[in-house]
This record gives sequence, C-alpha cells and structure tokens, in this order.
Amino acid sequence: MPLTQKRAAALLAAGLIAVPLVPSLLVEVSPADDWLELEGEQEVIVVSADGAAIAMTPPPGWQYRDAGGDRAQLRTDDGSAVVVEVVDLDGRDADAVTERLIRRGRVGGSNAALTPGTVSTGDGSLTGRPCAVVVEDLSGSCAFLSDGDVLVSVVAIGTADRPAPVLDDVLDSITRSDS
Repeated sequence: MPLTQKRAAALLAAGLIAVPLVPSLLVEVSPADDWLELEGEQEVIVVSADGAAIAMTPPPGWQYRDAGGDRAQLRTDDGSAVVVEVVDLDGRDADAVTERLIRRGRVGGSNAALTPGTVSTGDGSLTGRPCAVVVEDLSGSCAFLSDGDVLVSVVAIGTADRPAPVLDDVLDSITRSDS
C-alpha cells in the first residue's frame, strides 16, 4: 500500500526530532547576564499562580534567575544548581500532584524517583518526600514538600566534578512566606 500522506509524515517526524532540542536551544539564546548575584542574606521569593509564596535564603555567592512566576533557578559559582517551583494544590491530593510533576519532568527530559523517608524545611512549615533525579549528565536530589495548600518542588543537581548542593541545606533555607 503506497503512502498517501508523505508530507504530513515528514512534518510529524521533523517535529518529533525538533521538540527535544527546544530546551537546549532556549538555554543557548538566553542571555548569560540575566543571572543576578545574591548578596548576603538576600531572600528569593517564589509565588504560585494563586499567590502562595515561599522564601529561600541561599548562601552568599549564589546567583538567581527568575524562571517565570512560580519557578526560580539558582546556581553556584561551580555550576551546580537548584530549581524551585511552587504549585497550588487547589484541594488536590499532594501525592497525586507530585506524581503529575514527576511525569511532566520525564516528558521534559528529567527522571525523578521518590525515595524512602520524609523531609521538611528548616522551620517545619513544609514536609514531604525526598527523591533522586537525573537530567542528562546531571544528577542530584529532589523533594516534593507540602503544607496542604501548596506543593513545592525542589531539585538540586550537579555533575560528578561539581556535586549538587546538599538537599537538607537547601531545604533548611526555605520557609513558607506570606504573599
């Protein structure tokens, strides 16, 4: 049977090949100078779509980039990084939202797996599950924390030469904030 939709098939194949390249292309065209140097005990505030906020006080020397509203990216001078995202639960189960975020990450190229145990922020305002994560040649720890109103995803990644920040240290710097 001859193919009658060769053009559509070719466009679909090209799209499937091009989609995984989009994140790397965006990183390359993103200006290198949009990272802000954090000074002293400067707080980074991340706010959800409904206005719920968390505050994070990274160690001196870290850099920060607003990744759009409910997400922030931080990095150290040695190249390890932390990504924080705040998601409103809107009455949904925190475990179900956690699984959805893990699936979304897999589509985007990261592979996270929940690990045994419980983690919490330094002030105990958010508690949840730890996880391990791999993104291309990066690996590290992650956590999904909640207070019943919001779910906070924290990913700390690095390379073998430049290890990820210690997850407990990152979580100790996070507090639930008034928006």
